[in-house]
Amino acid sequence: MRTDHAHTLRGHLLIATTGLRDSMFRRSVVFLCAHSPAGAMGLMINRPTQDVSWQTLLPNLKPMINFRLENEPIYEGGPAQTQRGFVLHSPEYIDGQETLRIGDGFAMTTGDRILRDMVSGRGPSRRLVAMGYAGWGAGQLDSELRENAWFTVAAKPDLVFGAPDDAKWRGAIAAIGIDSRALSGLSAQHGHA
Repeated sequence: MRTDHAHTLRGHLLIATTGLRDSMFRRSVVFLCAHSPAGAMGLMINRPTQDVSWQTLLPNLKPMINFRLENEPIYEGGPAQTQRGFVLHSPEYIDGQETLRIGDGFAMTTGDRILRDMVSGRGPSRRLVAMGYAGWGAGQLDSELRENAWFTVAAKPDLVFGAPDDAKWRGAIAAIGIDSRALSGLSAQHGHA
């Protein structure tokens, strides 16, 4: 899928092609929260981190964390601001100016309140917590798309929130009609962003 400069990819997934040069993003799936001529911002949704736990994120709520969140991973959102948390979630939860609506099926919220609400059972029904984000300066992502470093597809909540992490890349590739096994020898020059 080709994109042009006038088309925003907000609410889409970026799917790393097998020829992407940056090893940090190898086989990554990035949900784009923002995309404009000024740049882009997204969260990797298929890389659980071992570096951050719920207990270190919210030490004062430790007993409740074990009950509510013990099986929910925290993700590496990207290399920028890795000490800052972002929650990508279903749109029924809104926290004023802390929440950015992204199309019909998604929202993103920052701040501690959403984390406390999640622990107490008042948070969004579907969610993904990420530390850090992936960012691109003006024109940078568009250039990477022209170089076929990424595939793009509209994000679907079931893939973002419901698929196992190790299946999200293949699932996103399949959503654009490509068999991931056919990509093993494909380089960035032959991709379709």
